[in-house]
Amino acid sequence: MNRFYYSSCLVLFFQTFINGNLYALDYFWVGGTGNWSEFSTHWATTSGGATFRTQVPQSTDDVFFDANSFTAGGQIVTINQTVVNCRSMSWTGATNSPTLAGASSNDLFIYGSLTFIGAMTYSFSGDVFFSSTAAGNNITSAGKTFLGYVYFDGAGGGWTLQDAMVVSSSQYLYLTRGTLTTNNQNLTTGGFNTSNSNTRALSLGSSLFTISANDLLAWNAYTLTNFTFTAGTSTVQFTGTGTGTSAPEISHANGTGLTFYNVTFSGEGEKERNRNNKFF
Repeated sequence: MNRFYYSSCLVLFFQTFINGNLYALDYFWVGGTGNWSEFSTHWATTSGGATFRTQVPQSTDDVFFDANSFTAGGQIVTINQTVVNCRSMSWTGATNSPTLAGASSNDLFIYGSLTFIGAMTYSFSGDVFFSSTAAGNNITSAGKTFLGYVYFDGAGGGWTLQDAMVVSSSQYLYLTRGTLTTNNQNLTTGGFNTSNSNTRALSLGSSLFTISANDLLAWNAYTLTNFTFTAGTSTVQFTGTGTGTSAPEISHANGTGLTFYNVTFSGEGEKERNRNNKFF
């Protein structure tokens, strides 16, 4: 190996190590209302601490909003950057009814687990990407509605719902890569899309999966390559009331089909149009 190349690699390695990108750091929010980008005044190294991080959280870093984060009622954390990252995000123990906010033009990438609490407001309207490449991630929504698109997109990633998950009726849930297990919890979304050829899986258990779009592609699994679907004893419920070409249907491809346990339609659902899918 070229000595210059070898030396350069060592320098790059140690620079990366020093910058904290090879291991997880803990970031604790302090100081109440503020912007995500304000690391020197809000992202502390310890709970309630006064020593601050030198950059915003990275994809390997865990972020915590806890009992020392908010000093008065109604304080707001605003996601003010186009893309923000973290590994796991937890709001456990946060007091004073805080809010997580941000514009629809901004995206939140979570590479681990997510834990919301009931005593908070979620008004962030951007898209959320669950991007872990490891199994064992949990999602606790605590009754909050995701206002933008939600993507599960991590090769080898696995996510398990700990309570009901709701995506706004005007938005879609995308399963692009990885395994989503509903854990018998209810799942509600405007539409569902898993039309790609990446390795991915959906396990519904006994969940009620409600889809509200008035769209032929309300359930879009048109490409079934590498898709594993386990219906369990679930019900997939289409509540869209569209008629004719706007009536929801379950799209398919390649004659392979899917096997469902129970499917219901509120409008002119086209279950029978799709004869390659099976219904118990």
